[in-house]
Amino acid sequence: MEFDCDAITNRIIGGAQTGIEEYPWTALLLYASKNASIAIRCGGSLINKYYVITAAHCTEINGAPLIKVRLGVWDITEDEDCDYRRCKPPERTMEVSVNNIIKHPRYNPRNLDYDAALLRLENRVEYTRFIKPICLSMDVSLRGKRYDGNSVTIVGWGLTETNQLSDIKLKATVQIVKKEFILGNNCKQIRAREYKIYATGNGNDSCHGDSGGPLMIEEEVNDNRNWYLIGIISYGTLKNICGTEESIGIYARVSSFLDWINYTIST
Repeated sequence: MEFDCDAITNRIIGGAQTGIEEYPWTALLLYASKNASIAIRCGGSLINKYYVITAAHCTEINGAPLIKVRLGVWDITEDEDCDYRRCKPPERTMEVSVNNIIKHPRYNPRNLDYDAALLRLENRVEYTRFIKPICLSMDVSLRGKRYDGNSVTIVGWGLTETNQLSDIKLKATVQIVKKEFILGNNCKQIRAREYKIYATGNGNDSCHGDSGGPLMIEEEVNDNRNWYLIGIISYGTLKNICGTEESIGIYARVSSFLDWINYTIST
């Protein structure tokens, strides 16, 4: 299965509004509610023309099945997205039914280990300026990178399974912390895992951000500069104090299951 990714173009607590064309891989997940309405509960990332990746715990929320993915969205309340520079025609927003949900085989719903799932879309996605995939770190130069101490980006509409905090897509910066820092200083009640990423907000956070949404970094590979997906927003904070120096966001480490992704979308 071919991987595509978008070169860099021009709620996330403490987040700033994105531009209409920024982060065109971000997806909204749509659920069938009991009253026959459609609910938005989680986010995801488009990784090629047939697959979106998200958190495994987002595949069903309070008994509501995941049925569709919405792509190309900026303002979830408007039929026509407009920022101060331009408008995006409504036909650029796309809804695609989910044909198959594939959770990571080692996913544990009790402690959210390997909190990742691939969503196979029913129809092929056609790329536009507003809908493009994010890169995965398949290159050997990136696979082993840990990014400890690096500033990275989170993006979404500020949605959790129970809250709606922003109508506009937002972005924020967080900093990855070392596993040893987690064990030694902040969170002795949990065991830091190699297959998870821990990040602190220092005023920004994904504590109330989109579950399933992307944790991203810019990298240059073979003279091409792109955004790479390195984590999936999993379960917010360890201290329940969002957006402070004491809050630690937990993310599924994408490099830990790249082989599973590659095998799954190739079969």
